[in-house]
Amino acid sequence: MDCLAWEDDDEDEVGDGYEGGDGDDEGDYYDDTEDPANRDTDTRDVVALAPTVASRAGVETNAILALLRRNPHLWTLKLGGEMMSMIHDLRFLLLDAVPISIEHLELWDWKPASRRQEEYLVQCQYPTYLRPDLLPVLPLLTRLVVGRGLIQDDAALVRVLVRCPNLETLCLHDQGYLQSEAYRRIAATIRGFCKKLTGLHLINCAVPSQDDLCLLLEACRESGLKDFGFPCPPEMKSVFGEKAARALLEHSQTLENVRLDGCSWFPSALVQELLCSARRLRRFDAMSRFRFNQTDVVLSAKDVVQSMLGEEGGEVKEKGDWKGWVCLELESFKCRIGGVPRPDILTRTNGRPLTDPLHRSSTPAESLHTQNLIYTQLGRLSKLRELVLGHHEVNMNYVMFLDEMDTEGEYYDFDNPSQDIQGGYQYECLDMRLQSGMDRLAGLRELRRVEVEAMAVGFFEDAEQKWVEDNWRKLDWTWKDAFWRNLGYADYY
Repeated sequence: MDCLAWEDDDEDEVGDGYEGGDGDDEGDYYDDTEDPANRDTDTRDVVALAPTVASRAGVETNAILALLRRNPHLWTLKLGGEMMSMIHDLRFLLLDAVPISIEHLELWDWKPASRRQEEYLVQCQYPTYLRPDLLPVLPLLTRLVVGRGLIQDDAALVRVLVRCPNLETLCLHDQGYLQSEAYRRIAATIRGFCKKLTGLHLINCAVPSQDDLCLLLEACRESGLKDFGFPCPPEMKSVFGEKAARALLEHSQTLENVRLDGCSWFPSALVQELLCSARRLRRFDAMSRFRFNQTDVVLSAKDVVQSMLGEEGGEVKEKGDWKGWVCLELESFKCRIGGVPRPDILTRTNGRPLTDPLHRSSTPAESLHTQNLIYTQLGRLSKLRELVLGHHEVNMNYVMFLDEMDTEGEYYDFDNPSQDIQGGYQYECLDMRLQSGMDRLAGLRELRRVEVEAMAVGFFEDAEQKWVEDNWRKLDWTWKDAFWRNLGYADYY
């Protein structure tokens, strides 16, 4: 048997035991003869095991222990449901029995045992598990996922991490609240035992403070992060700010993929610094999946332009003295670019006046100069496949007051409608029209997807669309980059 999963999704129903997959007999499972270097350890190929009730916890545990001991060559193991909801002794018993052949380990629904479970196990006088002080390392384990649960104590996670000297990717997914002390212990364990960790993903995690987030980033400094994700859903407050951004910049020489949905406090100047220092960067995705009154990361046009001008502020720097973006391997750029002078727009789409000086005091020449410089910068990203400057989708679950028929897609403050409209539609943005300099993007021949939704643009006019057809021939609105989805993130599209 090459892969095993045990999931308990309904504590009130009795299941039928377990099933396993043998790579020699089933085409969908792994083949024992396959070269490990070419093997796909995607857990979607793992067979889910049928659930059993919590009152059979001892029987379940013994069954899984027997399976683990009889299959010392497992590559992938996934434990979920009430398997990770037991009292500590049973949970540690299972974790300590993980075979040293494991390469990919997932632990889901990690939460405290229910009172019913505790009472039953006490009544059964289930024997106490005496945890050994020393356990064999898991030398092949490179990916650990802990998801959907409340880890009220971090001891079990730390006990796994100390056995993972070659761990490369750690995903904490939809975790409940962990106290700062727990993050300190996890960070210290990573620093001391997981010195090859290059992928850190905190997906919808309620990290208590920015200092706790910085501890995790600093713990990975020796190995250098390649992949970092900290998406923050609207029901959580993002703690990613200037201090965390500077901690992330310490990894700029190794960073390849960054995802920061909803991290609205990432300063624009530090976004620009990242793009000007991370030569290996392939994905910078900092735009929320939905529009609402939670602000996205916004890269200021002023910061982009400033790095491209001479000391006098008027001439573009010579190519040999270029100090703009160095991430020429970039394949995905999802980020707003704001602060662009747009004197051609004086009213919102619903007729309300725009009062910002970028509309009222700027000149057409200033607007054209700024846009040409930004287009020049974007035009150097010849490997770009995704360019998302504005996203249209609206998740009604997170919008307290929205009537697009009345507001034409814009958002009013429900308690104070006289305030400026929040979020949503972009006005201080690139015009995305040929007359504004969009033809400087002609070199982006690899583009598969472009989004400029909910923006004041001329992109969808006939001349621009004809130009797009002639220059961006690989555009395909059905194309999706599966990189983040394969790591457990919500699909962006």
